[in-house]
Amino acid sequence: MREDERPVGATGLLADLAAEASRSTKAMPVVARVSYVAGLVAFVVLEFAVPGSLGGPALAVARVAALSAFVAGAVVNARCSDDFFRRVYVNSCAIALPSSAIVLYALTSFGVHVGRATVGIVIVIWFVSFVVAFAALRRA
Repeated sequence: MREDERPVGATGLLADLAAEASRSTKAMPVVARVSYVAGLVAFVVLEFAVPGSLGGPALAVARVAALSAFVAGAVVNARCSDDFFRRVYVNSCAIALPSSAIVLYALTSFGVHVGRATVGIVIVIWFVSFVVAFAALRRA
């Protein structure tokens, strides 16, 4: 799509992001793609739909396995991406790592202990950083 045909605003950004994500996911080996998607879906379901009181250690193991599968898939996804999307990954990590450290340090400094929610905080910060990096590099 030519630059002058590209939709503008949030709709255009999300459409471009979806197209790039789809391309990089399709470039992944099938096993990695299954790990990536199934890991994400399982993690979200196990984290938000299943109360912790129901599972004990088995639920904890399932949650860790699901997150691990998603992260492994994300690493493969970054490797299968084109140069532009790989730069988005690198820039988002460069933003998310120090931002997460500052947020988590600030929370604990003020006596707010978030426990397992730390993972969610880091993932949300990384996702926002990913969208910000995508938007910035898309314009460059």
